[in-house]
This record gives sequence, structure tokens and C-alpha cells, in this order.
Amino acid sequence: MSILSGLLALALLVALFVVIPMLLMRSSSPTLARVVEVVAAVTIALVGLFAVTTLFQSLVNDRTVATLAVQPRVPSVDVPGLELDAPIATVLGADGATVTYAVSGLTWLPRVLLAAANLLQVALTIYFAWTIRKLARNVRKAVPFEGLSQLLIGGGVLLFAAYLTWSILGSAGSAIAAEQVLGIHGASYTGDNPLVIAAMEIGDYSSLGWPAPANWGVMFDSAPVGIAFALVLVGVAFAAGERMQRDTQGLV
Repeated sequence: MSILSGLLALALLVALFVVIPMLLMRSSSPTLARVVEVVAAVTIALVGLFAVTTLFQSLVNDRTVATLAVQPRVPSVDVPGLELDAPIATVLGADGATVTYAVSGLTWLPRVLLAAANLLQVALTIYFAWTIRKLARNVRKAVPFEGLSQLLIGGGVLLFAAYLTWSILGSAGSAIAAEQVLGIHGASYTGDNPLVIAAMEIGDYSSLGWPAPANWGVMFDSAPVGIAFALVLVGVAFAAGERMQRDTQGLV
């Protein structure tokens, strides 16, 4: 599970915390609430199965799917005697690039770091699926706000902390994996091509077509922080609803 897909899933879950209560409370039948419960339970099962399969493949079967950061390179071809018609646009610079590989032979450290980052995302997805399941069950019992405020506020705090953690773990694991997959620490050459000789002298073979691993760095996105803040606000709103629900219990 990539970080982007995890964030999209979490954003969808946040939206559902607004849409689902409206749909459930407008419905006079418990059928919709029951459907939501089943969908949430199936989601938990599928995500859990995905996590177990991924962990088995990476830690037991030595097959890890890793998104590696590589150094960007301005498009160019350095072949003696070859001239290309220049495009009409000029590349002024390039940001970091990533490529996803299924690899084997990684040491335990990057495999554990990447697995831990994925597990955090899986655990958070299960947490919110369970919360939605509880919401649907509450609606069926005519107590929609009961026990949800703390789950939502806690979910916002957990999202913020987990996002920072899995970003650091995932970036570190990817950087180590990139070095182990793409790093070249020696070469031999018997020809006289000056381009090859120059690449060997500086230890950078990207000009010959071999991708070079990028320097380690962590990039943070503001979207998860905004989602976490929204969850806390929704939790506060649910807390107010829970108080009103307790105050009106027994009233006709």
C-alpha cells in the first residue's frame, strides 16, 4: 500500500463520516446501516489479508515491492558522432523521481523499515473502518453519537503521529533499498570510450543509463495534517452530539 493510496483512503473515510450519518439518519430502515457494517467488516478483513500477504512476501519469501528514489537526470544522449535535432522546449531543472521495483536480496533493515511503514498505514485504515462500523451499529441502536467522539479525536491524533512515523520509516527504508539495488561500488572496463572512463572515474554511471540512487530525504505533505485536524473537529462535533443525546434520553 503506497502512501498516496493510504491518504486517498483516509480522505474518503473522513468524507464518509459526514455522508454516512446523513444517509443513515434519513433512512427509516436499518438495512442501510447493516450494509455499512458489512462493508466495513469486509474492508477490515481484506486489508488485514493484504497486510499478512505483504509481510509474508517481504519477510519470509524475500520479495519486497519498494518505491525507490533515483537522481533525476536532464534528458541527453552522449554518444560520439551522434547528433539529435533539439526539441523546441528546454529542460531547466528536474525534481526527484521514483521508480517501483519488486526486488529480492535486500538485507533485513530496509525490509523491516518498509514493512513497518506499510503496517502503520494498514493499522490506521482498519482503525477507521472499525470506527465506521461502530457508527453504523450505533445508528441501528438509535444512539448514533455514543462512544464515537473519542475514537475520532484519537484517530486524528493517531493519523498525525502515524503519518510522520511512516514517512520517516518508509523514506529511510527506500533510501537503504535504493542503495542496495542501484548502488555500484566497482566496475571493470577494457575499452577506450571516454564516456565510460569518465563515469568510472567519478563513480556515477547515470550518464550511461544506470539510475543512481538519490540522497535520503523525507518529504511531508500538508494533506494528512489537514485530514487529522478535520477528524479532531468532527470528533468535537460528535462529542457535542453525544452530550445532547444523553440529555434527551427518556424525553418524548
